[in-house]
Amino acid sequence: MKFVETKYFHSQIQTLKKLYPNVEIDYQNFKNTFNPEFAICLFGNMYKERRMNTSIPTGKRGGFRFIVFVEKETAVPILIYSKKEHETVMKDEIKEALKRSFEELS
Repeated sequence: MKFVETKYFHSQIQTLKKLYPNVEIDYQNFKNTFNPEFAICLFGNMYKERRMNTSIPTGKRGGFRFIVFVEKETAVPILIYSKKEHETVMKDEIKEALKRSFEELS
């Protein structure tokens, strides 16, 4: 699967890197193994996947959440957040992040 990344998404990674130094490694592992068939379909082509945060020993429960837009063989990561810092993301937040990402790609 091909990943198309935005500056908006990279800014989220950089923010998380201050607290979780391994976030870039965790993201690379996510990219290498992501399969929408095993992710949670939120709505439309939006998927969520839980991943372990290797910077802290909490497993998936306190790990990262990746929200990804998938179209055919292309994935656009929209949001990444730590479950420890942000309990849940509302549909409106996802839609706003999707809008910002697609504006950047246009």
